[in-house]
Amino acid sequence: DNDIAAARSDQVANWYEEQKHGLFTYYLMRGLRGEADADNDGKVTGPELRDFVTPAVAKQSNKVGVAYQEPELSVYPDGVWTE
Repeated sequence: DNDIAAARSDQVANWYEEQKHGLFTYYLMRGLRGEADADNDGKVTGPELRDFVTPAVAKQSNKVGVAYQEPELSVYPDGVWTE
């Protein structure tokens, strides 16, 4: 299964006031729009999305959040999320 969570079970999900979204949602949408396409093949795979979203949220949570946040994305290695 593809399982996603905005934060680990012992963390809180932060609001990204500047963007008017949850921090995880903001970076998930950016990734799905193509920013996560690391190999520029026009497809965003599960691993590409995970590798884009997880560090971006973790880094930004230290700047805009009330607590450290690290999302959990368990994805199929060959799953394509957008084309």
